[in-house]
Amino acid sequence: MTQREPVRVFVAVDAGQIVAARVLEYSIRKHTPRTVECILVEPTRDGEPRGRKRGNPTADGVAVPRVTGSDGRVLHLSGDSHVFADLSEIYDLPFDGHTILSAHEAGTLEASNDDHAVGFRDRPAVMLVDYARLPRAAEAPEEDGHPPHAAEGGDVHVVPAGRASERLSGEWNSIERYDPDETKLLRYASVSMQPWRNDGSPLRELWMESFREALAANAIDPELVLEGIAAGHLDPKLRPELHHHPGWSRETDRLHGRLERKEARLEKVKGKLETANAKLARATADAKDTKRSYRRAKERLRRVEGSLAWRGQTAAAQVVRRARAITKTDSEASVGRKGKRLEAKSERGSGGKSRRQSG
Repeated sequence: MTQREPVRVFVAVDAGQIVAARVLEYSIRKHTPRTVECILVEPTRDGEPRGRKRGNPTADGVAVPRVTGSDGRVLHLSGDSHVFADLSEIYDLPFDGHTILSAHEAGTLEASNDDHAVGFRDRPAVMLVDYARLPRAAEAPEEDGHPPHAAEGGDVHVVPAGRASERLSGEWNSIERYDPDETKLLRYASVSMQPWRNDGSPLRELWMESFREALAANAIDPELVLEGIAAGHLDPKLRPELHHHPGWSRETDRLHGRLERKEARLEKVKGKLETANAKLARATADAKDTKRSYRRAKERLRRVEGSLAWRGQTAAAQVVRRARAITKTDSEASVGRKGKRLEAKSERGSGGKSRRQSG
C-alpha cells in the first residue's frame, strides 16, 4: 500500500444523521490532507443499506460494494462521530495478520458461542477492515447487475475472534468527552448530547464551529438542513447559521421564509380540507343511514296499512254477515207473527160463522 492511496471511509447513518455525517465528512477532509473517499451507508425500507457516494453523478447514488482485492482497506465510522486528527494515522497501520483493527467500548466485539466469530451487526463504532483478508460465510450474487451491498447488510461477512484486534487507541473513540490535547475522534452517542438536536449539549459549540465551517466551504447543502428541521431531526436554531453558506443570502433567507409561511398556511388549508372532508363523509354516512331508516319506516307503514286494510275488510265482512243474519232472523220472526195473526183471525172468523149457523 502506498501513501497516495485514498482513505476510504464508510459512515453508517440513519435518517436523522445526514447533516451530522456531512459535518463528520468535512472534519475528516479538513484534518486528512490526502484524498478521501467517503460513502454514507443509509438503511433502506427493506433494511438493506444504500450507499451514497459524494461526487457520484448518479441520481440515487451507488450501492456500497463488497470491497475485495489486495488494497481493500475500509475504515468504518458511525454517523455521530467528529474527527480532529489525520485519519492516516490509523488508516495506514499494518494489520499484522489481523483482519480488523478497532477502538470500541468494552463488550461490543464478542465471540459467538457457536463459531467463535464476530458478526458485523455488533461491530464497534470505529473499525478498520482489510476486506482482502475478510472470509465470507456465503457468496452473495449480484442484484440487477449491481454488486451486492457491503457488510452493513448483515451476516455475509464473519470474522474469527482471533483475527480482530483492539489496537486502535482510545483517543479514536472518545464517547462524549473532549480533550483538545488527546481526543482524535469524538462520538455524540446519546441524543441529549447530540449538538444538532439539542442546543443544551455541552459539546454544542465544538460541533457548531465545524458546522459553520462546513457551510462556508459549501460542504453542506442548506436544503438538507431545512429538510432536517422540517422532519424534526435538527434543532430549528440551526437555520440562522445558514448565512455562512456562500449561496445563502438575505434575499434567499427571506424567500425561504415566505415559502415556509406559505407552506404552513397550505398545511393549515389542507388540515381544514381534511376536516371538511371528514365532516362531509360523516354527513354522507348519516344521510345514507337516514335514507335507509326512511325506507324501513316506509316499508313498516306499508305493512301496517296492508294489515289494517285486511283487518278492516274482515271486520266489514263480519258486520255484513251479522246484519244479514239479524235481518233474516227479524224477517222470519215477522213472518211468524203475521202468520199467527192470520191464523188467529181465521179461527175467530170460523167460530163466528158457526155460531150464526147454529142459531
